[in-house]
Amino acid sequence: MNIKEVNMDIDSKLSKLIFLMITLVATPIHEFGHFIGFELSGIPAKFVFSYTEPKNGLENLWGCLGGPAINLILAVIGCIIVYILKNRKKVYIGVYFAITMCLTRLIAYLLFIIINPDNMFAINDEGLIAKFLNVPIWQVYVFFIAAFIFVLVILRSIKKDYFYKCFKYAFVFYFFIDILFTIRIY
Repeated sequence: MNIKEVNMDIDSKLSKLIFLMITLVATPIHEFGHFIGFELSGIPAKFVFSYTEPKNGLENLWGCLGGPAINLILAVIGCIIVYILKNRKKVYIGVYFAITMCLTRLIAYLLFIIINPDNMFAINDEGLIAKFLNVPIWQVYVFFIAAFIFVLVILRSIKKDYFYKCFKYAFVFYFFIDILFTIRIY
């Protein structure tokens, strides 16, 4: 009996399923970053799939910073892994992961502009970080936008042949998932 080789081409159904699974875990990873920040600050927190909140209602810098920071850290680590393994056949999974970690924040910013820019920017993670640091909100957003775009540019330069397809899939998958979370919030 021959065992058929599994098709792991970037456009295969299995690859798209893996991409979708990565997309689905991106939000809990972000929320786990908040949880870690709160816990390291000594503030007990409640962690669920799509949000984290301190149990005592006290927000702090580290809890708010944890989500965007873990996205940025994992995007950079993904970029480094892609660079190290750039000649491997299935490295596009790492490309997709790094792109998704960037888009989890960049798509949220885009949706804030569309849905409610006057209110959402101030109450989002980056707005709360600005409040705790006592700096203008735009400075925190510019920092994170620049950092995520920088990671995407570096990733594109490392693995241009996979970048655009992975970006397309990541944008579409995460955009729809983020819209579902946004609808749930309102």
